[in-house]
Amino acid sequence: PHSCDSHEFYDIFRCNQFYFEDKYYLGKNIKFAFATSPSLFEQSYTYKTLNYSNQYNIKHICVSDFNLSHIDSFYHDHLEIFDDIISGSAYIAKLQAFYSFIRYNEIYNNKRITSGIYMCAFAAALGYKEIYIAGIDLYNTNRAYAFETLKPNLLSIYPNFMLTPSDFHTKETDILALKFLANNYDVKFYTICPNSPLSEYIPLANKNNRQTFIPMTKSQDSIKDMLIPQKLAYDNLYYQSTFRRKTPYDKPNNNEVENYKKSLKSNIFYRAFKDIGKLPKDIANYIKGGMLEKINKLKNHKDIEGDKKQTMGGGGQ
Repeated sequence: PHSCDSHEFYDIFRCNQFYFEDKYYLGKNIKFAFATSPSLFEQSYTYKTLNYSNQYNIKHICVSDFNLSHIDSFYHDHLEIFDDIISGSAYIAKLQAFYSFIRYNEIYNNKRITSGIYMCAFAAALGYKEIYIAGIDLYNTNRAYAFETLKPNLLSIYPNFMLTPSDFHTKETDILALKFLANNYDVKFYTICPNSPLSEYIPLANKNNRQTFIPMTKSQDSIKDMLIPQKLAYDNLYYQSTFRRKTPYDKPNNNEVENYKKSLKSNIFYRAFKDIGKLPKDIANYIKGGMLEKINKLKNHKDIEGDKKQTMGGGGQ
C-alpha cells in the first residue's frame, strides 16, 4: 500500500465540499478544484486558505458556470473579484455539440448535469482521454455525501442547503451526458468504485489502474467547514451596492412584536371577529352604494336623451 499522493500519472479533480472529509481519500494534490457560481466567494476563499495553510495543494480553482445569467449572475457581476479563477464554460464551449446539449437541457428542460459530470466534461475539453470516476453515486445510496455535510458555517451562508438532489438533477441526465461525451469525443470513462451504481453504465477500472493506498488522516484543527470571510471582504465585494445580496453578517429581522402582530392577523378567528365588527359599516356602505348607483343610472339616462335631441338629424358633411 502506498499514499494516494504517489500518483504520478493521474491529475485529481475535486468539487464543492470535498475538504469536509476526515481523511485525504484522494490525496492532498488537486489539479482543479471546482465551485458553483452562487458559492464562489466563500468557496474560493476556503480553497485559497486551504492552499496557504498547506492543508491541500490546489493548483487551479474553476467555476462550474454555464455562461447563463439565471444561474451565473453572481459570477458575472463580480468578474473583477474572480478574474484569477478559471471559467469552466470557456473550456466546455470547445465541445460545441456537448455545450449546446447541456445548455438546451438547462434552458428548455430544467435539467442540469451535476458537478461531477461537469468535471468530466471539463477534463474531456482539456484533452484527457481516460477519466476515472469516484463519488458519483447517481442518488442510489442512503447518504447524499460520504461525509458530514450540514456544517454550521455552510448553513449560515446557505440556510436552505439540502442533502436531497434538486429537481433539475437526475440520474438520467447524468448518464445521458456521460454517454454523449463518450460517443462524440473519443473519451473513455471508468469507475474505480466496485460497489458504485455507476458501474452499471461504465466499466470498472482494471486492477492495474486501481492503486491501493492508505488515506492519510487529517489533523484535528484541519478545515472541515466552509469558511466565512471577514465583514471587510463583503464590503469590498459589494463596493458597488447594486449587486448586493444578503451576507452572514446581516442581522436577521427578529422583531418579536411585529411577528406577533403578523401571527394574529393571519389567525382565522381574528379575521372573523374583525369582519363581524366591520359588518354594520359594510352594510351601510352597500346600501349607500346601491342608492348612488340608481341615481347615476337615472342621470345617465337623462344625459343620453338630451344628446339624442341635440344630434338627431345632424348630418354628414
